[in-house]
Amino acid sequence: QHSKNEVHVKTNSGMIYKAKKVIVAIPTNTYTNIQFTPPLPATKKALVTRTKPGVYAKAILTYSSPWWREAGLVGKFESVIGPVCFSLDISDLSKQQYSLAIFVAGKVAAEWHKLDELAREQAIIEHLAALVGENSCLGTKARNILEFNMVEWTKEEYIGGGPTSALGPGMLKKFGTVLREPVGNIHFGGGETAYEWKGYMEGAVTAGQRAAKEVIDELSS
Repeated sequence: QHSKNEVHVKTNSGMIYKAKKVIVAIPTNTYTNIQFTPPLPATKKALVTRTKPGVYAKAILTYSSPWWREAGLVGKFESVIGPVCFSLDISDLSKQQYSLAIFVAGKVAAEWHKLDELAREQAIIEHLAALVGENSCLGTKARNILEFNMVEWTKEEYIGGGPTSALGPGMLKKFGTVLREPVGNIHFGGGETAYEWKGYMEGAVTAGQRAAKEVIDELSS
């Protein structure tokens, strides 16, 4: 609940916090989980209700050695078939930690999500092995993982998807100007409000800095 001079934030547990200003720094698509009183302006509400989270998942495969580097590869594998859409080498050689980050996205991810957890893991490992040569020594090394960690962003309660929310055709042109606009004493600093690097840590940090500066400037005036 927000007024001219104060904002009251009530949690699901009934706790109430009072402040002069509030910064909302969550994905735009999750604003619908908050009851704003008075409601958000029509343009802001139109933007929020038309924003969809990405269908995305990330898996980290850790190995005893960087077999792809030893084979002269950079660890960037891509496929339009999936489940491996693309991968990145995220190894830390100083700590002898050798890992590939695997990303599953879009329609491929939607189908992959229908599998049970073990089948999802196996599908990624087998596809990676197929990309480097299913019956080759590299295929064998790709299967020989030490650890498998996976995050399915579509199942994250406070995110709903990733790596960022998306608007349909023409929506950014029509409602984009209200993306960063404050509503009274409520300011918006989620990653999608960044001018650059939306969906990445850099974008989240700069968006937060911008929103914080807005608050500081208004409280100082």
